[in-house]
Parts: sequence; structure tokens; C-alpha cells
Amino acid sequence: MWNILVRSALFVLLALGVFVYGDPEDKRKSAADYYVRSLPGLSDDAGIVQHAGHILIDESINGNIFFWLIHNRHIAEKRKFVIWLNGGPGCSSMDGLFLEVGPWRMNADLTLRPEYGSWDMFANVLYVDQPVGTGFSTVDTNGYVSNMTQITDHFMKFLDEFFAVFPEYSRDEIYITGESYAGVYIPYFASAILKRNKKKTTQIDLIYDLKGIAIGNGWIDPVAQYEAYYSFADINGLIEGEAKEKVKKTLENCQRLQKTKVYIHEPDCEMILQDILDSTTKIEDGRKTCVNQYDIRLRDTYPACGMNWPNELKNITSYLRRPDVIGAINAHAKQEGWVECSGAVGTALDNDPSPPSVTLLPDILKDIPVLLFSGNKDLICNINGTQSMIDSLEWNGDTGFKGAVAADWHVNGTLVGDWKIARGLHLATIYDASHMVGYDRPAVATDMINRFLGFNYTYSDLGPPSSLGDDDHHLIELINTIYYSQRKYLNTKKNAGQPIKAVDYESNELEELVIETPLYDIGDEDEDHFGDSEDETDHRDVPSEVGTQPYKDDADNGSGDSDPQGLKRRSK
Repeated sequence: MWNILVRSALFVLLALGVFVYGDPEDKRKSAADYYVRSLPGLSDDAGIVQHAGHILIDESINGNIFFWLIHNRHIAEKRKFVIWLNGGPGCSSMDGLFLEVGPWRMNADLTLRPEYGSWDMFANVLYVDQPVGTGFSTVDTNGYVSNMTQITDHFMKFLDEFFAVFPEYSRDEIYITGESYAGVYIPYFASAILKRNKKKTTQIDLIYDLKGIAIGNGWIDPVAQYEAYYSFADINGLIEGEAKEKVKKTLENCQRLQKTKVYIHEPDCEMILQDILDSTTKIEDGRKTCVNQYDIRLRDTYPACGMNWPNELKNITSYLRRPDVIGAINAHAKQEGWVECSGAVGTALDNDPSPPSVTLLPDILKDIPVLLFSGNKDLICNINGTQSMIDSLEWNGDTGFKGAVAADWHVNGTLVGDWKIARGLHLATIYDASHMVGYDRPAVATDMINRFLGFNYTYSDLGPPSSLGDDDHHLIELINTIYYSQRKYLNTKKNAGQPIKAVDYESNELEELVIETPLYDIGDEDEDHFGDSEDETDHRDVPSEVGTQPYKDDADNGSGDSDPQGLKRRSK
């Protein structure tokens, strides 16, 4: 009788499509389950191959991480795999996909138009909503993470599960990129990968060929960045008189606190930025406005001060909440719908005791190159803070850039920025760009990442004509490449049936190489670089002088927590 009941129960479960899992691998979906057959609003002849969906990270808290993979449109000599992360903490990487470096942009009628200068021209690009609870990623109310150890563990689990589903990408050259608070995430993730690669006990399929990291307008060193709020605001005329003195006193209080311990996020130090924004308020067309903290050339309604920017966010939010879109990308519908930045995720990390990520950079730079890039019109994670951090950073046997001279950088015949390199650390400054470089200067951002990844399309029609410095600068780039080739501790050459062996290079000839400054000769300003960039920004809607009316309720951002005064700054 018992056997009959058991067989009957199993029959019912199978009839209902319920599967009783045993081995964890049985739960894993196949790549076909993640395939995006068509995307609402995108023409079927766009030629963009995509996979998207959720990967289970922690069943105990229903923690799932959402990803969206855009496959490369052109074959490169070496396969590159780029991971993009937005910041916040708690801001969705759909910002990067829809606004910055992805293959399309949003039209007013919620259709998508191709963006041919996107980062997936030569590389596979993976956009990841993390930590759990961010964007389309999900988690139980009591499951939000509170420190970088948890976040890093989840990300490593995600990578392992992702590459188990898509093993064809696990041997690619990998680059982790992102902006803002991703300046915290990325060094932690890179450090975890590099350390695990070096362990003799690491399985061969869990060794990833991490080649570099790139961080845009990053929150990396709180000491330098909090101080830079004051210096940047002062230099750019945002504070004066009594307001300037008030900001200075708030900074001094912050610096006293940091003498005891430096936290990634310090509420009293955050008031420096708030004091600056308050000092910029005025009444315009009957509305109280303030400077846009992400682009000081613009203004927004107070207290948003940039949180309503870019203007396209309203349409993107509407699009990503549509049932047909959610279904097309194999996403789980969330009760509150997709939100750009989750207040609940950010709040859970307010008291994170983890050391700032700047402490990890010296060891990372021993193994891989690091690109830091900054739009020079950003306030919240400004270029002054990045430069100050580098000046005091010791890596690969010396401190700061020393005598390295910035090389002029031209795209489409126009000077778009400058670039420095020293001992594996790159600093690219993008002129007339905001916190979101890819939004303002897409062609420049694409040229930048292609240079860092080693793509050379100088003689093709797949990218705009560009130049960087002179022959001396190209020599430095070559030396940088050789340096990391020699230092590489990981022999990625596979022998049939044999594990990858770790190789420890104690030293090499390049460690003794000293190059006297100046490293570069600034090129002739009249040099003809061909092309014209006057129409570069025509791909997007130009922001108005004053931001649009808030579409997000200041009292409830859709994540269940409130911020009635709008004082919680999310760095995106």
C-alpha cells in the first residue's frame, strides 16, 4: 500500500512539472534557458545576440543575481570577456547597458535604436545586477548583505555558476569594469580571483584569466575623496564666503573621525557633499533647484540634485517594468518593479566595516594593470579625489606618478582628454564628461576600453580615428604589456589532462628598468587626426538646464525604505 502511495505521489509531482533535486548541478539551467529570442522595441535585424536571467546564489535567503550577456559583434584575435558593474551601492547595471556602454539607446516611444560605438563591438559584455536585491536581482527582506566579504562571496559564486552554464567563456581574457561605488566592488572581486588562482588546490575550471580592471569615477579612497569634495567645489566656484567656511568645518570634523578609523561610508563625512549642494540652491521658474552632483554643468530640482538625471531614466524605468520585457529577458518580476537604485541595498551597507578598496590596489597592481578613468565635470566621485589618491599610493616600488607626463588623447580629430601610465596604473581623464562617461562621450569611452583591452582598429572602419601621445607613449604601453607578461604567475597554457601550474616570478629585467621623464612629447596641436566630432552627442537627448520633475517618490523609492529629505546619495 505504501509503495502504491509513493508511486502515486511521484506521478503527481512529475505531472505537475515538479522536479525533486538531488545533485546541485541538477538545478542548473542550460544556456538555452537564458537565450533572449527577441527584445520588445528592438528590431529583429539588429544582429545582437543576448542571454539573460537569474542565477541562484544563496537558497537560504532566496538570493538570485540577474545578468544580461551581450555577445561580441566582431571577432577579435583574442577573445575578451568584459564584466560591467554599476555602483550605488544598490544601483542596477542596466544603467550601463541602456545609458552608457551598451548596444542600444532608448527612444521616447520606448523603442530601442542601435548604438554602434558600444563596448560589445569586439568583446562579450556581461552586465550584472549585484549585490542581491539590486535591479532585477532578488533576495528576502532579511537577506540583504552588510559587508564586502558577503558581497565578494556572492560574486564569486555567481561567476562559478555563470561559467558552468557558459563554459565556452571561462578561458577568455577577463576584465572587470564599472563606475562609482564599483570602485569598492571591483578591487575586492579582482583580489579574490587573483588569490584563488594562486592556490594550488584550486580546480582548473575555477581559475579565471583576469587580465585587468577598469574603474570610472570610482569611490576607492574615502580619505582622498571626502577631502576632494571641498577642493573640487572651491576650484569650480560652487562654494564661497560663509558657505565655503561651513564646508571647511564639516571637512575638518570628517578628518578628525578618520584619524580613528577609515570607513568606506562615513555619515558625518557625507555631510560635506550635502553642505555643498545646499549652498548651490536657488529659485528658478518657481522651483528650488541645485547643482547636479553628477554633472556640475547642469541643475536639478532640490533635494534630488541630480538623482533625476539622466532624463532618459523615466522611460527606461517604464520599459523595464513592462511584463513583455521582463518575460523576454527571463527575469523574475518584483512586486515594486525595477528601480534604478535600491535604497534597501544601500542602507544595509551603511555600517560596512570592510577596509576601503584602495588598500587592495598595490597587490592587484603586482599582477594586472589597472585603468582609472574620470569625467572632469563630476562632483560626487571627482577627478581631484582620484588624483590625490594616486599621489599618495605606493605600488610596484614607487609612489605616485612621479614625473609621468600626460599624453594628449584625440578622437575624431578632437582633443578629448589625456592619459598617464606608470608601473601598470593608467589614469585617463575625459574632458567635458560627467560621472557617467559613456553617456556623455560614447565614442571616447569605447576608444578608451578598446585601447586598454589591446584592440587595434586603426586601419578599419569599425571605430573613429584616434591617437594617443607620440611614439614614446606607445613604447610605454608596450613596456607595460611586457611587464605583466613576464610577471604573470599563471601559466594559462593547457596541457591535455594536466592542471594549470602556478609559476612564481620573483623578479625580471623590467623591474630594474628606469625611464627618465619626460615620458612623452606633447604632439603638434595642428596635427591632422582626420574626422570631426561635432555630432558626437547627437545620439542622445540633451539634458535641459533644469532637471525634470522627479518621477521617483522621495518618500518611497520602491525598495521599502524611506528617505523623505532625499539626503541618501547613491553614487550610481
